[in-house]
Amino acid sequence: MSAHTQRKVAKKVEQEKDRDMEKKTIEERLQIFLEKNVPTSPSKWSYWKGQAKKKFDVYPSAYANGWAAKMYKDAGGKWKTEKKK
Repeated sequence: MSAHTQRKVAKKVEQEKDRDMEKKTIEERLQIFLEKNVPTSPSKWSYWKGQAKKKFDVYPSAYANGWAAKMYKDAGGKWKTEKKK
């Protein structure tokens, strides 16, 4: 095989690797949207969400959800990730 042909084959192999890597990154990015954060203690989360609804005029809002999440965490609540079906 000539040097020119070897370079062409090597370039083609490199392009295939790049496509595979790009496909994986797209799949990884898509996976973010297919996951959902779920509270490990739904009763605590429900309580703090209710408190946020009482405290803030607008619910849902970033401020209200942030406050509720902070209070939930301070009360010992945690989150787990579930994949959507």
